[in-house]
Amino acid sequence: MNKKRPLFISLLLILSLVFFDGIMSFIDNPRIENELINEFENIILGEYIQYTSTQSAIVKRVIDADTIELFGGEKVRYIGIDSPESKHPTKDVECFAEQASEINKQLVEGKEVILENDVSQTDRYGRLLRYVYLIEDNGEKLFVNDYLVKQGFAKVSTFPPNIKYQELFIESQTQAQKNYKGLWGGECD
Repeated sequence: MNKKRPLFISLLLILSLVFFDGIMSFIDNPRIENELINEFENIILGEYIQYTSTQSAIVKRVIDADTIELFGGEKVRYIGIDSPESKHPTKDVECFAEQASEINKQLVEGKEVILENDVSQTDRYGRLLRYVYLIEDNGEKLFVNDYLVKQGFAKVSTFPPNIKYQELFIESQTQAQKNYKGLWGGECD
């Protein structure tokens, strides 16, 4: 039996090397290697969303430009953006708040939306944290969070680990600033 053990270990070592070589040639593909590295980084950083989910809901009312209430009573805070305060208990109504709230109301109030989660489910106030999409009449999806930033009705405000669309929001805000839209139009200075 002792004579078989070195043979078994040698065979196991050879199989391991062949397997490892096969994996390395598979990973040698730069596209696959980059995907694996990105996925590994996401897992390490805690940004990996194992169960990204979406759900549809109907908006009962718009609270302000970045918060809505659904039928059923749940409140939803839009992830990644911050709009001027229109109903804060300790702050005055901020510049452009009423216009931003009205736009959000026109977009989603009384309508069906798709809600997408990120890593965190709720904020410290118990509101659901979601990306919000509106299905338009032409069947296209309007990404409401991003639309509000693009039009200058909200600013980028991301907090890890909920940063899935951070780069998109930054790009949209840069465009809004360059085009002097909404908050960037000089009315609020």
